[in-house]
Amino acid sequence: MLKIGIFRSKLVVLALLGTFSFLMLPAPGLAQAKLGSMTGFVFGADKTTPVENAVVRVRNVVDGREYQGMPSNKTGLYSVKNLPEGRYLLGISGAQGDYNFDYEIMIKGGEIAKLAVALTPMPASQTQNEEGTKKKAFFLTPLGIAVVLAAGGLLIYGGLQLVSEGQTSTTIK
Repeated sequence: MLKIGIFRSKLVVLALLGTFSFLMLPAPGLAQAKLGSMTGFVFGADKTTPVENAVVRVRNVVDGREYQGMPSNKTGLYSVKNLPEGRYLLGISGAQGDYNFDYEIMIKGGEIAKLAVALTPMPASQTQNEEGTKKKAFFLTPLGIAVVLAAGGLLIYGGLQLVSEGQTSTTIK
């Protein structure tokens, strides 16, 4: 076995540990470098008229923190700054009402996400049922999930039965 005396030195071991710690542990000053921002335009229902004084809010999906930008200007331009890196849901408040969007926006540190939105109201028939509560997609309900699992199980069982019949079938002479 090859013995090298340099690795027995305490100074080299401490230098290696210090370098490893410096590279692997997060520094408090570097946490601010992971801030991003979001900018874009807010348009009305016709998708061409800029909406002035619309307030854009974003909510972090993971921790629930909400951030708000300044109201949009005459051209509909908005900006939300100093957003920690992560996924966000978008909401807009304006003179026409409040609007929430179902899709997530990814904000990356040191980058600017750009998104233009149009405030088109959804028909009441799509947002509420007779009792006044929001509709839920069938396959997201417990019954819908059970139907999908049962159908998948039947397909797998049927496939296995077909395969096993093909392997065990014998001919009688």
